[in-house]
Amino acid sequence: MIRNETVRTLALALPDVEERDHVGFPSFRAYGGKFCTLFPDERRASLGLGPAEQAEVCREHPEAFSPVEGGFGRMGHTWVDLTRVERAAFQRALGLAWTRRAKLRGRPKR
Repeated sequence: MIRNETVRTLALALPDVEERDHVGFPSFRAYGGKFCTLFPDERRASLGLGPAEQAEVCREHPEAFSPVEGGFGRMGHTWVDLTRVERAAFQRALGLAWTRRAKLRGRPKR
């Protein structure tokens, strides 16, 4: 289990990340795009993974990660149950989402 504040701390520790509002929820952006949104009251987050990364984290930690419903899920957007995820698994998945965002914008890998 990780706390909402831990999500914020881990996200903001990544290079070139800023926190912004996304339809009333905190989101974390890098290189012009969102890679994580926090839903504090629901104790979950969504990560902008690619389909391959989504399949990997869902397979390794099915209790904590699941595809977002519909088309966004098919593109790799992934729910994270913050009450069930371990810090290391979340931090790794968050890093994958950040790296994907950086690659989409032509930035170097960290």
